[in-house]
Amino acid sequence: MNDSLHPLLEKLRPAFKHSLGFTPEWDFAGWQAAARALYRDAVPGWQETAVAELTDTVSRPTGGERRTYRLDFSHGDSAEAIMLVPESAGSSPAPAILLFHDHGGGFACGWDKMISPEGTKRAVHSAESSAWIERYYGGRFFGDHLCDQGFIVLCADALGWGDRALPDGPSGQQRLAANAMQFGFNPAGLVAAEDAQTLRWLVALPEVDTSKLTAAGFSFGGYRAWQLAALCDQIRATAALGWMCTRAGAMVPGTGMLLGQSAFYMLHPSLGGKLDFPDMAGAGAPRPMFMRVGDHDPIFPRQSVCDAFEQLRAIWEAAGHPENLDVELFNGPHDCPRAVQEQAAAFLKSAIG
Repeated sequence: MNDSLHPLLEKLRPAFKHSLGFTPEWDFAGWQAAARALYRDAVPGWQETAVAELTDTVSRPTGGERRTYRLDFSHGDSAEAIMLVPESAGSSPAPAILLFHDHGGGFACGWDKMISPEGTKRAVHSAESSAWIERYYGGRFFGDHLCDQGFIVLCADALGWGDRALPDGPSGQQRLAANAMQFGFNPAGLVAAEDAQTLRWLVALPEVDTSKLTAAGFSFGGYRAWQLAALCDQIRATAALGWMCTRAGAMVPGTGMLLGQSAFYMLHPSLGGKLDFPDMAGAGAPRPMFMRVGDHDPIFPRQSVCDAFEQLRAIWEAAGHPENLDVELFNGPHDCPRAVQEQAAAFLKSAIG
């Protein structure tokens, strides 16, 4: 399949500028207010709150409990979510992580890319989820690891995964996007709204320490983590792994951003030409942000990542807290190895105190 940029647009790409892209000439507070307002306008329903029903509670083998919820969103759809609660949460409110699963072109698994499905109905996909964590996560369920570190962990199926899997896989993303646009929605906005609504529900739980609420994820999940921090002030710190680049740098063959399909989950039509990806993430500055991308990740050209990191540094510098930003390339492909997971967990713990 041809994934080259149309010749007409290729002529425009080298000089591509964003009308609201951050530059040092901007007054930071004014720029951030304008960027956040634009971003929030692109996500109908971001200010709503999910409604949840608890459907199951069992003990975890390593302590604490696992809860299963059904989350209902304002647009009428619902998702299954798993919450891991450490033993330490029984005595006082605990820090919490809203954890986001990746895309990866695999739709049968959702939250079970991050949390072990053992003992749940999702165990029928345990071979696939086990293979997934071997491939991308060093053979460890990231969510279970974070819970063992003392975090309450919540992960839900995004629209198109797990119990919400698209029947026709990759091509179904194209169809979903076309259908949603008839109603004035798009997949990126629908997912962002669900994430924000889930956060508002999570904030209200008595066992959650709202001063220590964080977001984390890998790949598409990393994008969702920094996106949520940009939209919602309740996120105190973020670990976004395996997703950052400039928009122009991603508009090349091999990245997937020119084919449609999965790209629709990351493209907000009203932000095109106005905010670059690092500008979008920078709308959440200067709260603590940890970001890692593999130095030979085929999805994110190295130079586009380096350029995006420089833009992020300029934004956090202008916001007055450059020390809150930790962005680096690591030696690896498009994956989330144990060492990076552990660095991310340590960063979040340090950031929330």
